[in-house]
Amino acid sequence: MIHEFPRHQDGRERGYRGQRGSDQQSENGLVQHNRLVPCITKAALATLGKVHRAIKDSEVFAPEAAFETVKVGKREKIALGVDLFAEQLATIELGRRLKQFQPLILGEESLRDEGLDLTNESRIVALLDMVDGTDLFERGMGNWCSAAAFFLPAQRQILGAFVCVPEGAVFYWTIDTRFPMKFDLKTGTKTPVTGPSSVRAVAEASVSFYGQKVHNFCSCASPLAHARNHRLQAKGLGLRIYNLAGIPAMMKVVDCDSHRRLDAVFELVGQHPHDVVPGAIIAQAGGATILGLDGAPLDLISALLRPANSGHRLKYVLAATPELAAELLMCLRDEGESDTADVGGIAA
Repeated sequence: MIHEFPRHQDGRERGYRGQRGSDQQSENGLVQHNRLVPCITKAALATLGKVHRAIKDSEVFAPEAAFETVKVGKREKIALGVDLFAEQLATIELGRRLKQFQPLILGEESLRDEGLDLTNESRIVALLDMVDGTDLFERGMGNWCSAAAFFLPAQRQILGAFVCVPEGAVFYWTIDTRFPMKFDLKTGTKTPVTGPSSVRAVAEASVSFYGQKVHNFCSCASPLAHARNHRLQAKGLGLRIYNLAGIPAMMKVVDCDSHRRLDAVFELVGQHPHDVVPGAIIAQAGGATILGLDGAPLDLISALLRPANSGHRLKYVLAATPELAAELLMCLRDEGESDTADVGGIAA
């Protein structure tokens, strides 16, 4: 089941009503669903394409400004100039293209209030991360992206997710899309994602996690080195572990032009929703399995409603098959748990 908020009425029935109203509302005061989602899709594809090109151009034509370190907000969060530039450009573009719906647009760099609560927000919300993987972009590596998720808190409904990658494609899913699509920015063609692999065993999987920082790296190294996983250290196994993950890696689980896909992505420390939700939505819609570390479906609801709250960071396993997700969870479980813990129900 694709992620939705619990709701009394479906968004198709209720439509959308902005908190401040709109000059272009329908006669009954509602902007109908069949008008809203196509507008979001068109605006998101155009905006992400334009912003992504501008990000690349900043590296070529204005590198000093792009990679200048800046401090944001009262907490003096460290960011790069390109982070702020890309977020501002996306906010302007989306705001202009979706002006009739008066959206609330929130970006990673503008999430300065940890107490932000969207539970009673009636406007459509766009949650952005225009340079997900800034450190990799800064080093000329390709595992970065621009990502956005659109949702209606009042209706408890996610409307769509969009991820633009350096290869020149935007992956997306909306509630009007039966299967995730890949939009080619050069040709304008749209094709369905290829779907995940059929790998079921960790011993044969290509697994990815965020491990650039020492703390994150050790979060993986310690449990995998546990005696219960000794068999995974045998020579000749197909298991490969990569420490570049995040949303770009999620896209490689459900679509890849190379001979082999990534088979799983996991996170043990916890990430904010802008670093997880767009990719998780698309990957699950494309056939992948995503679970919390307790083996239950990942709770995107609380995270989206409190997007800046450190207590709502998401820890997860995303895998090509339920069987692979279950075994990977077993390999990564806390060392204090019993080695005979029953995980048979995780894949159900």
